[in-house]
Amino acid sequence: MAEIIPHISLHCKNFPQLIAPGLVNFVPNIRYLFLKVSGIDRENLVMILQGCKELASLDVRDCIGFEDDDAERLQLALHIPAFMCEGSGILILPLTD
Repeated sequence: MAEIIPHISLHCKNFPQLIAPGLVNFVPNIRYLFLKVSGIDRENLVMILQGCKELASLDVRDCIGFEDDDAERLQLALHIPAFMCEGSGILILPLTD
C-alpha cells in the first residue's frame, strides 16, 4: 500500500482532498497522524481536527494550504496534546504576464 499512495497522489490531483474525509469516515479514532510537508488546505485540516477526536499527536509542520497562526484552527487543536504546525503557510505564486 505504501508504494501505491505516491503514484495515486501523482496522477490524481484531488487525492490530498480525499485524505481528510477518508480519515474522518473510516479511522476517526486514529491517535497519531504525520502529514508533515504535505499539501492540505485549511478546510480539510479543520475536518480532521473536528472529526478525529482521539488524536494524541498531529504533525502538519511545513505544509502548504493553511497558515500556522490561524486562531480558529489553533482553537480546534487544543484537544491534541502534541499538535505541531510550525512553518505551514499558503503558497502564493507570482503573477506572470
